[in-house]
Amino acid sequence: MTKITGWALASAVIVVLGAACTTETTDTSGGGTSSGSAGSTSSSTSTGTGTGGSGGSSGDDGGACMASASASACEKCAFDKCMTETCACKAVTGCESGMDDYFMCLAALEGGDMTHCAEGFAGSAGGGAAQADTLAQCMETNCIDRCQGKDAGPRF
Repeated sequence: MTKITGWALASAVIVVLGAACTTETTDTSGGGTSSGSAGSTSSSTSTGTGTGGSGGSSGDDGGACMASASASACEKCAFDKCMTETCACKAVTGCESGMDDYFMCLAALEGGDMTHCAEGFAGSAGGGAAQADTLAQCMETNCIDRCQGKDAGPRF
């Protein structure tokens, strides 16, 4: 009988101790946590590092729409006075590939009608014909004098 009483007493002590055990998790504000239960300890810590941004690159312009470094008077005017139309054209391969020839055509006009330049530009632009036409309309209104050097600036 004393063995049964001993086992019963030992079982009761285990139940009481088991009920008294708690698990605790705390934030260490350093990126890690610590946790444990009665009779044990465990913790984990993590640290993370990141890098800040870096300066610009001289290589890829990241898709920015801007005049080239060697821009002619016509190209500069296109970006100054017709930026929306110019960037829309540059976004379409067929339109962009004909821009330099179009600007040269405008600059070479001796006070003549720029229609043949605009028609050639739109005709060669393929899928970008609508963008080429819109840019040509803006250029006729805002840049023809500048492209031809009539504003006392350079032509090319």
